[in-house]
Amino acid sequence: MKYLFMFAALVSTSVSFAGPEEHISAQACYVLDAASKAQAINLVPEVICFETLNIDPANSEIQVYSYFKSYQDTFSNLKITSLIRNTEDTYKYKAEKVLIYEEGPACGKLTNLVLKMNGIVDFMGFGDITSQTLKVEQTLSNDVCHSYEETVLLNYIHY
Repeated sequence: MKYLFMFAALVSTSVSFAGPEEHISAQACYVLDAASKAQAINLVPEVICFETLNIDPANSEIQVYSYFKSYQDTFSNLKITSLIRNTEDTYKYKAEKVLIYEEGPACGKLTNLVLKMNGIVDFMGFGDITSQTLKVEQTLSNDVCHSYEETVLLNYIHY
C-alpha cells in the first residue's frame, strides 16, 4: 500500500507540469516577411514567438510571456508608449523596446534596432496573441558625422 501511494504521488506531480511541447504549441510566432528579410541585418530576430500578452490599463504596464528564454529576453523592458480606449470593451496599445543601440566612437557606425508592437486588448488587458502587429525599426549609418541615417521598418507576419 505504501508503494501505491508513492507511485500515485509521483505520477500526479509529473502530470501537472507542461513540457516544452505544450509551450511550443501555445505560442504565436511571427516571422519577417520576404521584403523585410532582404533588408534586415543579421542582428534582427528572424522569428519572434510568445504565449501570452497582458496589459494593466490602470498602470500602463505590459507583460509579454514566452516559455523560451531567447524570446523572453526580446520582450523584457517593453514599455507602453500609447494606450487609448478603442471601444467600450477594448484598448488600443503601442509598445516599444530598444533591442540594440550601438554607436561607434567619434564619427563611427550607428546601429539602432527598436521593436515596435501594437494591437488591441480586451477590457481586462488580455490580447489575442495571433492578431498583434510587430515591427522592428532598423536605423543604420556608416559614419554618423558625414552620412545620413538610413531607417527601414521591418514587418513581421503571423505564421
